[in-house]
Amino acid sequence: MVLAALLLSPVAAAEPIEFEMEDIDGKQHKLSSYRGKWVLLNYWATWCGPCRQEMPDLDELHETNEDVVVLGINLEDASSRKLKMFREQYSISFPLLKSSADADGINGPIQKLPTSYLLSPDGEIAGYQVGTITREAIESYIDKQAK
Repeated sequence: MVLAALLLSPVAAAEPIEFEMEDIDGKQHKLSSYRGKWVLLNYWATWCGPCRQEMPDLDELHETNEDVVVLGINLEDASSRKLKMFREQYSISFPLLKSSADADGINGPIQKLPTSYLLSPDGEIAGYQVGTITREAIESYIDKQAK
């Protein structure tokens, strides 16, 4: 399957990624506070059909893997109220961070949604996926890295 091969196209090693963003409940999330865990940064929007399609899988990944954190970064100018309604509708348990439609991703402009970056436990970009991603593909990638 192309997805499994594409997941997590490697990215040149760099310094650990750092940012601090607010979620839709007003809580600050500092990326360095998740060191020691794999972090999936998922860029999405409420109007994006493929984004909505992958949400249940990403939520299951977040809920069932204690070594993985999913952070959803919303790339639209949506109100917290709208995003909270979306979270409730899709039963999302992972943090939804607010950004704006013209914001860049951690590695430059986001060209297509959804786009996901997987950060290693040391905070470096391990790889990325443009388009939908599955829980199984992420778990498989992480398992291979552990061997």
